[in-house]
Amino acid sequence: MKVKYSEILNASDALSVISKEKVSIKEAVGIARVIKALREEFPIFQEKRSELIEMYGETTEDGMIKFKDEESARLFNESYAELVNYEIDLNIEPVLLTSDIQINAETILQIEKFIDFE
Repeated sequence: MKVKYSEILNASDALSVISKEKVSIKEAVGIARVIKALREEFPIFQEKRSELIEMYGETTEDGMIKFKDEESARLFNESYAELVNYEIDLNIEPVLLTSDIQINAETILQIEKFIDFE
């Protein structure tokens, strides 16, 4: 499955919520595999994001990014957009979720690439 880093970032919290629901063993294993695959990619994303911050600015004590100048901010934003839109190939398939769980529409939109709903 081809996935952008932005899709991983958007789905992570929602998948964590879904993983706490009571579902079948097959669904639970599938969800766990998806979460594991996404978590393995997250450090790579974080490392590249940190490199961009170091290149164009610095992190302040309160966790904000302080840029050297406007040009640095512009270049960071362009590079960050490229990073979050970078496509990677994960060795996972969407999980078919047939269990009756309560989930809101926003969560569905965040995880629809990884979870198929019947």
